[in-house]
Amino acid sequence: MTTASSNNPKDIEQFLTLLHATAQRDGITVHADRYYRTMAETLCAETFLTIFLARLGDDVLAANLMFRYGDTVIYAHGASGNAHRNVMAPHLLQWKQIEWAREGEFHWYDFWGLAPHDADATHPWAGITRFKRGFGGEARVYLPAMEKSLNGARYALVRLRRRLR
Repeated sequence: MTTASSNNPKDIEQFLTLLHATAQRDGITVHADRYYRTMAETLCAETFLTIFLARLGDDVLAANLMFRYGDTVIYAHGASGNAHRNVMAPHLLQWKQIEWAREGEFHWYDFWGLAPHDADATHPWAGITRFKRGFGGEARVYLPAMEKSLNGARYALVRLRRRLR
């Protein structure tokens, strides 16, 4: 298995293919493709976003989107396909990203989000949290993300749609 990093916005298409497989397999909701494409087109050009890919032969098995800001690297989004799950490509890819961050002299590697510390095994993020905690480190609690709507009526429709899912 090989891994590679890319700042080519076109590589977002490989991520999206895996993201749809992940969403279907794990029953998660993801943003529209346009969201990720815009992110890649905007942030790859400024090298704020790097796309990491794990391959086995010609097959892309896992892909992650990593933000970088100052001395911090942030694991923003990850996806994996259904083929060759036994080789655990997401684990290798994560480890390679940690090595990349160290070589780049980043001070912090942020896994960006865990289940609450008192959550039980049925919490929707339990598996994600177990995966992230498996790499060690320490959990830090920050203020939650905030959204500021520039269009109140449209935002009300977005929130209603989220509740109905």
